[in-house]
Amino acid sequence: MRRGWMTVAWALLGFIVFATWGPQTLRPHLGDPQLERFGAFFVTSIAFAFAYPRRPLVIAAAAVFAAVFLELGQLFIPGRDAGIPDAIAKSLGGLAGAAVAAGASRIFRLVNKSRGGGVALSDAKSHDLGRRVVLRRTRLPLFKAAKRS
Repeated sequence: MRRGWMTVAWALLGFIVFATWGPQTLRPHLGDPQLERFGAFFVTSIAFAFAYPRRPLVIAAAAVFAAVFLELGQLFIPGRDAGIPDAIAKSLGGLAGAAVAAGASRIFRLVNKSRGGGVALSDAKSHDLGRRVVLRRTRLPLFKAAKRS
């Protein structure tokens, strides 16, 4: 599943690069340009957060870096113009997407843990070390399909 999200995330980023640096005639026009920029980075940031779930801060920082880098790159492309408002809209979209994905991931983990999807004594592996019994935590999937023997 993660590999699929990686493919989607990198494909979306490639599309953003093409739309930003490619010919304006091939760029999709769906409505307000600032909303398009925000939405593109928002969705792409969420895809990267699902692909790399343990890296929300890196994803947020990379989104801001990519927004600034892509806007600065337009200075060297004839017929394209870079703008600070464009970079801000892209950066805010990337930050918002990373924040929403990180928040959703945290909520899913808390809900899963409260429903018993976390580590339970029956799922933990115990080792008897003399008088002490040590429980070792095992990593369980978010939604457990079937209990393994």
